[in-house]
Amino acid sequence: MDWLKLDSKGILRGSLAQSDYTTQLIWIKMLAMANETRDRDGYLRYAIGKPYSLEYIAQICNVTMAELENAIDLFEDDVRAGKSRIQFAEDGSIFLSNWNYYQTSSEKRIAKQIAIAKAKQTKRTADNVIVGLGRTVNELTSAVKDLKNNKEK
Repeated sequence: MDWLKLDSKGILRGSLAQSDYTTQLIWIKMLAMANETRDRDGYLRYAIGKPYSLEYIAQICNVTMAELENAIDLFEDDVRAGKSRIQFAEDGSIFLSNWNYYQTSSEKRIAKQIAIAKAKQTKRTADNVIVGLGRTVNELTSAVKDLKNNKEK
């Protein structure tokens, strides 16, 4: 089960508290949708370059397109919050601007550990790239060192 941090004070007294129930529901469902994406990075999309359509978002939120469009207009220019809640990415994906705020500290820690592990894996892969006649970079480096040592003798 995936959990999503919700700010009770924000829900009860935040900038959206003055909005109609439909707008509040759309915001909470958009948070849940972002939490369900593969990358869990605050974008409403299947993958980079494959955004959720507005029709799909409306369907998941169980609202009309007009209701969704009204909510998006409010989220893009939330004067009460003093900032935009959403932004449209180049690929058309909706990005939830304050997504990191809704992440628990354990999720942030896990995301950081995953990023470190990916960086280490990338380095290991680079160190073991097959070069030339089936030799790895490490093997070639060792061979070059051996040649230098033999020349010095």
